[in-house]
Amino acid sequence: MSKQTYLVTAKAGRRVAGQVVPGEELNGQWQPRVGHALELTALEAEYELRERTIIPQSAASFGDPPTAAEPLKAPSAKRGSKAD
Repeated sequence: MSKQTYLVTAKAGRRVAGQVVPGEELNGQWQPRVGHALELTALEAEYELRERTIIPQSAASFGDPPTAAEPLKAPSAKRGSKAD
């Protein structure tokens, strides 16, 4: 199986797909080094992609750095407003 490069997001823990992720303690909490590159097979990356702990390197080159790991929010409809 061929490997691809993936980048660690802010949601990652100390280990991603069995590999140790570098990081540091900030305000009493461990924080991963966002953007750290990992070489993973598609099978190794499958779960981590679903959990948003990694993104493909090719996707990161088109937008913001991988710190934006939060799920998209649906637009909220205003309730109780009536059109006259």
